[in-house]
Amino acid sequence: MTESFEMGVGHWSMQSGYAIARSPRSVYQDAARHARLAEEAGFDSFWLGEHHFSYDGYCPSLTPAMAFLASATKSITLATSVTLLPFHNAQRVAESCAALDDLAPGRGRHGMGLGYRAEEFLAAGLRTSDRVRLYEEHMDGLVGDYSERLGRTQIWSGFMSGGKPALRAARYGASLALPDRGVDALRSIREEWQANFVLRDDPGRLLVMRDVWVDRDPRFLEWIRGRMTESWRHYSLFFVSGSPPSSDAAWQEGHKGELGQSGQTWWDAPDLDSRDEMAEATAAGALLGSPEQVVDALAPLVNSGVIDGYIFRIQFGGIGPDHIERCMGLLAEEVVPVLRSLR
Repeated sequence: MTESFEMGVGHWSMQSGYAIARSPRSVYQDAARHARLAEEAGFDSFWLGEHHFSYDGYCPSLTPAMAFLASATKSITLATSVTLLPFHNAQRVAESCAALDDLAPGRGRHGMGLGYRAEEFLAAGLRTSDRVRLYEEHMDGLVGDYSERLGRTQIWSGFMSGGKPALRAARYGASLALPDRGVDALRSIREEWQANFVLRDDPGRLLVMRDVWVDRDPRFLEWIRGRMTESWRHYSLFFVSGSPPSSDAAWQEGHKGELGQSGQTWWDAPDLDSRDEMAEATAAGALLGSPEQVVDALAPLVNSGVIDGYIFRIQFGGIGPDHIERCMGLLAEEVVPVLRSLR
C-alpha cells in the first residue's frame, strides 16, 4: 500500500472505436507501454476499466489484462476501476487474485463496482434490481470464506455517488476510488466512511479520479476537449440505451424497475440532444490547462487533507497514444512533484 500521497493514471479500457480504429493487439500493446512509462515516470498506480458487449472492444476480462501489464512492468500497482462484481463468482475472483499475486506480488488492486448497464445484466440472465444483493453476496465471500486466497490483493470500492455506497465500502474495509465532488462533499463521505470502517489489514484510503489534460497550447487543449466530448457522447449510450428485447407489454411491465443511471427505463433511449448535453457537460467538467493552472485547481483539495491521492484520467477515445504519453510526461514532471510537496 502506498503510504504517501498517491498519484495514479487511468483508466485504460482497451477500446478501439470509430475515432481511431486499431487492432485489439495494438491497443493492449499500447497499454503495456503506457504502464511501463507510468512506472518509469514515478506514478504509483495504473487503472483499468471493465464493460461488456461494447462494439469497440471495451475490456471484458480484467485479470488477464492485468497479468499482461504485470509482465511488462516491475513495481507499479495495477488497479481496476471497476471490476463489475455482480457478474463474477467470488471464488473465481479470489483465485484470479491469488494467481495475479503470484505473478506480481502485492501489486494487484481490485476496485469493485455494482454495474449499471441493463444490457449487461440481461445477457448474464440477471436483473439490475439484484445488483446490490449480488455485490454484497460476493463481497461477503471475498472478505470471508475466500479471503485467504486474495493474497496481498487490495479490495477497493468504486461508485458514482455517496451515502449508502460509502457505508457499504466501510462495512467491507474497502478503500474508495470516486469522482471529484469538491471538498465539502468529499469530507462528508470520508467522515461517514471512516466512522463505520471495519479495520482490516490497513486503515483504508480515499482516491479521487479526475479527467485531466496538461498542455501549454490553448488551441490543442480545445481539440482535446472536443475529443473528450465525443468520447463521452459515445459513452452516454452506456447509461441508457437500446430498445426493449421484447415488445410484449407484460414483459415490459415486469422490467419497469430496470433503470439506467439517468433514472429512465433502460430501453427509453435518450434523444440526440440529451446525449449531447450529457457529453458536453461532462467534458466541460474536465480540468484542462497548463501545468500551473492544473496545480492551482487541484491544490485546494490536496491541502484539505480529505483525500489520499489522485487518479488522473487521461485515456480517452480519439486521442492517440503519442498525445497520451506527452500528457503523462508533463503531469509527472510538472504537476505531480508540486502536489506531493503540499503534503
